[in-house]
Amino acid sequence: MTVLSLWFAKSETESYELEKTLFTGNPIVAEIIAVRGKTAGAYKGAGTFQWTPGVKALAVVFLVALVRKLKGTKTLLPLIEGERGSLASSLDYALNKQPEWLFDMFGADEKSNSYLRQLLLRSNSGRRRSGPVSISLNEQVLPPESIKVYVGDVLIQDAYTLQRMFLAIMSSDNGQESEQPEEKDNSLYRGGEVGKSASGVYSHTFGSTEEVGFPSIMRVSEGDINDIYEYEREHLANSHANKERLGEWLRHDPNNYMCIKELGQSFLAYYLIMFLKPQAMQNYLAGDLLEVDIASQHLLVPSPEIYAQQDNLHICVFASRTHATVFTIDLLWHLIGRLLDLAINGRLHTIYTEIATAEGKVLVRRFGFQLIRQTSSGGLLYKLQPSLAMVREWEWRYQHRTFCKMPISKLQMASL
Repeated sequence: MTVLSLWFAKSETESYELEKTLFTGNPIVAEIIAVRGKTAGAYKGAGTFQWTPGVKALAVVFLVALVRKLKGTKTLLPLIEGERGSLASSLDYALNKQPEWLFDMFGADEKSNSYLRQLLLRSNSGRRRSGPVSISLNEQVLPPESIKVYVGDVLIQDAYTLQRMFLAIMSSDNGQESEQPEEKDNSLYRGGEVGKSASGVYSHTFGSTEEVGFPSIMRVSEGDINDIYEYEREHLANSHANKERLGEWLRHDPNNYMCIKELGQSFLAYYLIMFLKPQAMQNYLAGDLLEVDIASQHLLVPSPEIYAQQDNLHICVFASRTHATVFTIDLLWHLIGRLLDLAINGRLHTIYTEIATAEGKVLVRRFGFQLIRQTSSGGLLYKLQPSLAMVREWEWRYQHRTFCKMPISKLQMASL
């Protein structure tokens, strides 16, 4: 019987790193143990591996395969996919070059090739033609239910925790050394009807009907209001509006109230844009108008044409249950893209945002927001003046596809 056991440790950056593997099922060697490090140390006779991009990609492949099995997700899509510089490309390169760690973790087959080649299926290996390399699990050799995942000594058996693990791995930067000499390609998204994360794992696109089972960006619904309200009541009881006000903001302009979530689950993060009338904005910045007291009469009539005439007469709220994942970072890019697009070619020169969580604070630092002051309601007010470099980066990311799968020229029409 073929069984693969993976032991992970949680890092200081809240990611997960592979520490040990145990593989049974190689017809030549009954049991193969490999540990992370340059030497086996206390594990006498064990193989070794480093936390390189190829190993990181391999961990993601096994985690995603197990998540799909536990969720009962049936899809013909590969587990991981990417072009030059991606995790998928790193793993494909390793499978072709066969470094020592492949044999240390899985042994060899009867032809002296790495047995890992028997466990994975690849398309466009070596990228001999244009397009990405795609990798899936050979379930005839290693069924997903035969993959056992541990964090420390705890066996992880719920899909949600496993999903959080591979999202954290994809979004982490652990200082790995590249296993391939080719130039890194930093593109986040390539073509196809289904969007991909920065590491190439398939996810929903905005507006897609493909059921893959990963988070997507979508409008906040009336049903989400209760979830957002309960979250805010627990974490920021003095800083956010009541349930009725949250619903009022949603009805005023649903296009400016977006969240990222998995269908049927609670939100991972959300943002809210409120375009205030000039006097209301002055009162808010002076501390005389609290966020909880902002009502429809303080807001501009919802119209892209009116929004695009404004310079800085709006505020944003961003809240996140997770930080530094590719998904929540994408939501912030979506927020900035929405603002810049409404402002037409970046005429909007200042964005004010009130952060709802400490995790949100981590994210706004990533985008260069500057702290202005603490509000009288206890929140933190930041501002961002988008640089030309940021606008260009946003345009580049949208050109290479993100959760919102329309090109820049069509983004405004799609969001109306």
